Amino acid sequence: MTTSTGFEHAAHALRMRGSISLPGTSDGQAGALKALYSVLIGLLLLLVVGGLVVAVIAAASGVRFTGATVFGILMVEAVLVGLAARMIANRRRQRRFLEAERLPVVIDARGLGLRGVGPIPWQDFLPARHEWVRAKSSGSYQRRALMPLSESGLVGVNERLPAELRHRVGPSGTIRDRRCRWIQLPGVEGMHEREVMALINLAHAMFLGYPGGAPGGGLPAR
Repeated sequence: MTTSTGFEHAAHALRMRGSISLPGTSDGQAGALKALYSVLIGLLLLLVVGGLVVAVIAAASGVRFTGATVFGILMVEAVLVGLAARMIANRRRQRRFLEAERLPVVIDARGLGLRGVGPIPWQDFLPARHEWVRAKSSGSYQRRALMPLSESGLVGVNERLPAELRHRVGPSGTIRDRRCRWIQLPGVEGMHEREVMALINLAHAMFLGYPGGAPGGGLPAR
């Protein structure tokens, strides 16, 4: 596997100093999802305005609406407005996630710090690997780079972190089990995904069981 100079320098610094801080970056998927929300919001608002315009034109043309028809129109409009409001909230959350992705990725004996959360102790998650996970936006399965949470990590992330910070760690699970089950691999500026995985796994092997590690799985927010 060909590695970049950035990876070689980071791995060397990690071995020599025992800690590194790297500039974070977005993997592009969060930005694409934010753009999708913007498109959906535009379509929903177009339907809301279009429905009202059609109703006004019809009334001006002499069409008589029954009470049930008016109630039905208002209910449809209310549903569309509610969906648009939900999409706006989701887009705001994605924007905050994009901002968090650019925060430093910190690796040291205490654990892994990413997207403003951490350090997450090394014993709280397994080494990085690829797995097929279901995307909520499309329902299809995508191959993603992630780090499954251990039993202590499941408790630390799902019971000790506020919902907003939990979202930065990784998405929630299924409808029946909403717990976050894995850490989404952070992006590092100047490195490929496989290099970030290799660097985190190098640190995982170096520090797991390290005497200076933080036992118990504390997860302070930065």
